Amino acid sequence: MVKKDQLYIILHMPKTGGMTLRKHIENNFNEKEIIKIYPEENPEINKQGLKKYLQNHKNKKTVNIVIGHNISLEIHKYLKRKARYITFVRNPIEIPISTYNFIITYLDKDLRDFSKYTHKIKERIKKKIMKNNKIISFNEVIGKYPGMSNIMIRTILTRFLFEEIFNEKIEEITKKDLEKAKNILDKFYFIGITKNKKDFLFVYKILGIKKFFPNQNISRKYIVKNRKLTNKLINNELDVKLYKHALKLNKNFKRKSLVKILHSFFN
Repeated sequence: MVKKDQLYIILHMPKTGGMTLRKHIENNFNEKEIIKIYPEENPEINKQGLKKYLQNHKNKKTVNIVIGHNISLEIHKYLKRKARYITFVRNPIEIPISTYNFIITYLDKDLRDFSKYTHKIKERIKKKIMKNNKIISFNEVIGKYPGMSNIMIRTILTRFLFEEIFNEKIEEITKKDLEKAKNILDKFYFIGITKNKKDFLFVYKILGIKKFFPNQNISRKYIVKNRKLTNKLINNELDVKLYKHALKLNKNFKRKSLVKILHSFFN
C-alpha cells in the first residue's frame, strides 16, 4: 500500500477510465485513507467550498488518496501535505461520443441507491435531452450544448460538473484556457493515457493495489467514432492540442524513468 506519509491526488477526467480506477481504490484502501471529491454525489462540497470541505474533513490526517472531478493544485496545501498529482487523458474526439453513449445507457436506470442527488441531476438532464419523448441525436447535442466540447480543459480549469455540460450558455474555451491547462498538467507527477493498459498498471503498482476488478461504466455503443463525427467535432480542437501535449508529458516521464533504471543498474 501507499506509504503513510505519501499523498496521491488523482484528477478524474470524465470518460477516461476514472471509475475503474476509483473502484480499485475503494476496494484496496479503507475509508479513512480516501477522500472523494464528487459534488454530484455530495452537494456539501459546493456548499462549503473545496478548501473548507477538505480542512474540515474527518480523514484529513489519515488520507493517502484524494480522487475526484473537482481537483485543484491547491489541495495538498489545504491538507498541509506534499503530494503527487496523477490523471488520465483520452483522445478527445472519443470523449463526447462516450459521454453521449453513457447518458443513453443510464438514462432509465434508477440511480437513487448510488446517490439521491445524482438521481435528481440525471432527471434534470433527461428533460434537457428529450424531444417528443425521444432522445435528441448526437449531432443535436453537440450543436446545442457547447459544454460537450473541450471537456478535458473544462475539467482542469473550472472543475467538472456533469450537469454543466448541458448548459446552453456555457462559455467557450479559448487558446488562453488551453495554455493554462497545459501549465497545470506540467505540474502533475504522471499523466496516463487511457488506451495504454500499462499506464493503469503503473498507477496500480505505485498505489500498492493488489485486488483487481473489471472495467466500470461500460456503455452500449450507440454512437461510434468515425471521420464524419470527427469533422463535426471541429470545436474540440483545443482539447486535441492538450491531448498532444499530454502525450509528450507521458513519453518524457517514461524516458526519464528508463534513464533512472539504467543508472541504478550500472552504478
